Amino acid sequence: MAHRDAPLPRPLLAPAALLAGLLSCGDPPPPGGAPGDEADASQDPPASGDGAGDDDAPPADDDTSPTAGGGDGGEVGFGAPADGDTVTGRVDVRVAVPEGIDSVRLSVSGFDLGEVAVEAGEAYLAWDSGMVPDGEASLKAESPGAAPDEVAVLVENGDLVSYDVGTVENGPTGTPALVAPFQGGLLSLTFSVIGSSDTAYYLPVVRDPEGVDLVTADGNPWDDPNPALPAHSPSTAMLPNTPRISLAEGRWTVWPANDGAEGEATLRAVVKRAWEEPEAGELDLALYFVEGGRIGVASAATDSDFLGYLEAMGEILGQAGIALGERTALSMEDPEGLVVSDYGEVDRLLARTTDRGRVLNLVFVDRFDGDLEGVAGVTGGLPGPPLLHGTRYSGVVVALDPSWSWDDLAIAGAHEIGHFLGLFHTSDADGERPDPLDDTPECGSDGCSASESDNLMYPTLTGSSKLSPDQAWVMLRHPLVRLVPSPAPPPAAGRNAAPTGSGRPPRCSLRPR
Repeated sequence: MAHRDAPLPRPLLAPAALLAGLLSCGDPPPPGGAPGDEADASQDPPASGDGAGDDDAPPADDDTSPTAGGGDGGEVGFGAPADGDTVTGRVDVRVAVPEGIDSVRLSVSGFDLGEVAVEAGEAYLAWDSGMVPDGEASLKAESPGAAPDEVAVLVENGDLVSYDVGTVENGPTGTPALVAPFQGGLLSLTFSVIGSSDTAYYLPVVRDPEGVDLVTADGNPWDDPNPALPAHSPSTAMLPNTPRISLAEGRWTVWPANDGAEGEATLRAVVKRAWEEPEAGELDLALYFVEGGRIGVASAATDSDFLGYLEAMGEILGQAGIALGERTALSMEDPEGLVVSDYGEVDRLLARTTDRGRVLNLVFVDRFDGDLEGVAGVTGGLPGPPLLHGTRYSGVVVALDPSWSWDDLAIAGAHEIGHFLGLFHTSDADGERPDPLDDTPECGSDGCSASESDNLMYPTLTGSSKLSPDQAWVMLRHPLVRLVPSPAPPPAAGRNAAPTGSGRPPRCSLRPR
């Protein structure tokens, strides 16, 4: 049965490999405690002692705190950071300690970080600076029997904080890592598993602080509260990708699940913060032009058709409050890259992107051929990995095929960007696998009506470029979208606990029937 009123030449189809073979990951540990929660404490980021993560830990000026100005045991002294340093993300705090002192209590601007054990004359803490609002902060180290030390630092995290949690062991379920995201203004969490294997599927399995498994590797991902699709490394999950979920602040458990391959993987966390619901953002683009193509670096700045194409894409994303921000044109030397015939060539092109910070990479080719004949674009991920460049998933590859109209190319490009920013298809044309959003059209089992296919993220190109409020809600949470205006913390932040620290990947492509 037809699912639109009039046939169009370029349907959007997710390849059959979207699900085939992707669900062979081992089962995650049952709810109520990941294996190794006790035995694998070594997987934590460097701990901050008994007070870390404890809202009831005494502040530095409590009766139980060490006496300021301590006795004749010498002085504790900061080795890092230094007085006046600007700090972002995870900061190595090192304190030199006189002989005979076995622990130091650390605090930052009245937030108690707990007692830190001394080894080889040094107390060490990996401090997540995002736990306090941006601005001046004071780090203080105290210990009974020694004079205290204090340094002033300038915290500049903005709305985004990124750090590597550490290295974890892979296996059928992986080894869990305990992650405490930054406190206050928590808007979204994005976890990427970065492994070395080209054959295993990775998935960041995520349990929230209340023991709820939001992302699992135990069946159909569309059944999870927060759907995420397995992929080769780097595999990424963004939470939340539906307004049905609210994020609890506290200790999260994250571990990589795969198809059983052994080895190590790096777990990366990106925390996005805002103190009120965001309404607008900007998306910066790195535009890579394969040399010799229909549009190049020189002509991109003056070609009226191409400029109109970018403007049309911007208008589509503007429905979500997202404006196209800074656009940097870059040349990519790749004689074989103008015509792309399989996913391996897509991977190769995206792997040639370079680190330009908080940008989405768009790689322009002339056309797709071979296994991808008729395709107009391929996304690097659902969602794409933020702040990771030079990987097989680091952006979107789009064709500037002259057999397509510029309007259709703009819709196709915006569709793929939507995937990268966390949007699924509204549903399959047969009504299966609906997205987790309540305000997007969903097809019935007998096909789709015109109204049910009236959305940018419908799997077949209908000419529609509509986005819903819930879709905008998700896209604004992706780390690459810079919030406008830049979010500011409340004037007086409350006291917070101290953090401690070969199947195909999901693709979307455009093909003729």
